[in-house]
Amino acid sequence: MGMWERCAGVWVKKETGQWSEYACSPRSLDPGTELFRFFPAQIASLICGIPIGGPLVIDSWFWHPDPGGSFSVRSGYKELRSRKLSDISTSNQPSQVSQSWGKVWHSFLPNKIKHFLWRALKEILPVCEKLNQRGLDVASTCPICFSEDESVFHALLGCENLGNLWANSEIPFVGESSGEMQFAEWFDFALHHWSSDQFHLFAFICYLVWNRRNEVRLKLNTLPLSQLLPKAKDMWKEVSEAVSRPATSWICDLRSVKWKAPPIHFMKLNIDASLCGVVAGSGCLFRNESGRVLAAKAARIPVMASVAELEAMAVLQGLQMAKDLGILKVFVEGDNQWVMGKLCSPHGCLSPIGSIFDCIRSFCSHFSVVQFGWVPREANKVAHKLAQVGCTLELDHVWLEDSPAVIAAELACDA
Repeated sequence: MGMWERCAGVWVKKETGQWSEYACSPRSLDPGTELFRFFPAQIASLICGIPIGGPLVIDSWFWHPDPGGSFSVRSGYKELRSRKLSDISTSNQPSQVSQSWGKVWHSFLPNKIKHFLWRALKEILPVCEKLNQRGLDVASTCPICFSEDESVFHALLGCENLGNLWANSEIPFVGESSGEMQFAEWFDFALHHWSSDQFHLFAFICYLVWNRRNEVRLKLNTLPLSQLLPKAKDMWKEVSEAVSRPATSWICDLRSVKWKAPPIHFMKLNIDASLCGVVAGSGCLFRNESGRVLAAKAARIPVMASVAELEAMAVLQGLQMAKDLGILKVFVEGDNQWVMGKLCSPHGCLSPIGSIFDCIRSFCSHFSVVQFGWVPREANKVAHKLAQVGCTLELDHVWLEDSPAVIAAELACDA
């Protein structure tokens, strides 16, 4: 009973029912009241991440793969498919696949070719050897040369019919390989020795080789092997020219996204949360219809299970500050589309973030009008900067009738 009295009196704020800074800070001002003295630091941080003070709810099961906790056929299919794909992969070099895929993903290749290379690196292309191993009535031999089993490496590089094609490409290492080597292992080695042009040309050639192989197997009309290299070079030239062409219209559209003033008699509250390693912060800013800053806040908040939960907690803290300021009509903006969409929806969430949403909806009763809306990050830069500042703080910082110097540049961009 004594511990609960201490918890109710010191660890929890009586006016809001939320955890106090004495409970959630490992370096609180009063060492005798720290929650961190009773539990290990990791467990204490998780406890502080549990939202309290909202309406009572009944415990229930929830579907973890879905952010809202609700099961759907779509989410079930995606979860099952992701597990099956991880089981299908037979690569003995998972770290190499990850490193190679990172370079492929950040390349200038079209998405269809990135997806093709990902399947090749994960050894899940439907080559004859794989189909035969899975019990399909398919011969394991290559449908082009009929002399060796068709692995991913053989289909793209090792087939004897491809010798002249790869020799004429003048791409290093394509002829220096072993048929027993995994494609991902060879690719990771070669990738470190290629220029950007050589890598992109290799990707286009492999894509055309695979498409031609499928056409031959299905007895369709195919391009001669001698025409694949010129076609691959033309494809890479077209892509490289498109990449080097200045995207002025896109840049203008991006720069034109700015903060917009609220309707008259409304106050606009911009919120954001930021996760910096093992610490998290929140930021909020109040501006009126003329763009004048009336209040701002930066604070460290407990690390939670997901970025969405941090964003929802930032909304709750912003509304608590709005209540303290006596604001009655508030328009809340954040750059997490899923969170802001859920707050506009009448349906609840079964996942842990649902308890934060319940707290927010309960808190809305303190206002005459509350509206939620999503904006892109470019229109929420000030709140984002405050959230980053919050990660560096030990105690909350509040500015009233003043513009913090740390957000001067961001405010100037919104002007």
